Amino acid sequence: MSLDLRKLNIEYDHTFPSNLDWSPDGAAIAVGFENGVLQLLSPEGQSIWRKPEAHDNMVRRVRFSPDGSRLATASVDKHVRIWSVEDGEMLADFEGADPIISVAWSNDGTKLLWDGPECCALVKDCESGETLWETTKHYEHATVNAWGPNDILATGSFDTFIHLMDYGKKEYLYSLSSYSKEITALCPLKRDTFFLASGDITGRVMLHDIESGMEIMDNQSHKDRINDIDSSHDGRAIATASTDTTVRLYSTEMAQEILSLPYFQKEVCSVAFSPDGNLLAVASVYNGINTWEVGPWIPEPIGF
Repeated sequence: MSLDLRKLNIEYDHTFPSNLDWSPDGAAIAVGFENGVLQLLSPEGQSIWRKPEAHDNMVRRVRFSPDGSRLATASVDKHVRIWSVEDGEMLADFEGADPIISVAWSNDGTKLLWDGPECCALVKDCESGETLWETTKHYEHATVNAWGPNDILATGSFDTFIHLMDYGKKEYLYSLSSYSKEITALCPLKRDTFFLASGDITGRVMLHDIESGMEIMDNQSHKDRINDIDSSHDGRAIATASTDTTVRLYSTEMAQEILSLPYFQKEVCSVAFSPDGNLLAVASVYNGINTWEVGPWIPEPIGF
């Protein structure tokens, strides 16, 4: 099988893409930049719209709503903003007390989860900005979060713990304590049951069955910080982006690495699968935005 997988390459001068996400219908890729710019691209690389002053500082997270009609962005400028995908109009602007690193949509698209003060994450109404719930507190700042199936929330922290909570019941479930360093990335697998992929500052990547708490995979192929994790729509694969300049692909069913993309020249910031799982969008400091054909490398389903 050919290793010439790259389908698109867009380079930028004087800035770099810090985070990206692929729309649920596959028609667009949203990109946040180190200088606060927000851009919507077609999968072929054409600009659909661009917001030069979307934020006053680095965009740390870009996420499409479940129905694909809105974008949520989180920034070091302490703001979470919601945008219309159709025309780029800003629909809502919420200000926090500290730089905001991570944001996630609820499954019904009516709420947002982002890192707040006091070492917890906040569930917010996406129209009013009202705080609906504060998650279980960590011992140190909450750095990443995820909203999984059945309204199970996950938060990771400098304190090395991952907390699991049931938003429907407003209760703490348990914590994963497998790591010894800061948690830097979380990603729920898109299955009926909740499998959680996670990564830390050392490059360690783990996969857990959240219903049982069982560890499914523990991998240390990366040599430095995990910046981002994404899963294919069917949950058969996860991809990781790292400061060590590599992108790695894993089979969740085989619980092992299946592909390492060619070395990038500098830090890789973000990864996002296309809805059909065939393409992977990659954002990196030096190489800009690439898309790679990875679908043929993902093994056929065998079932857990």
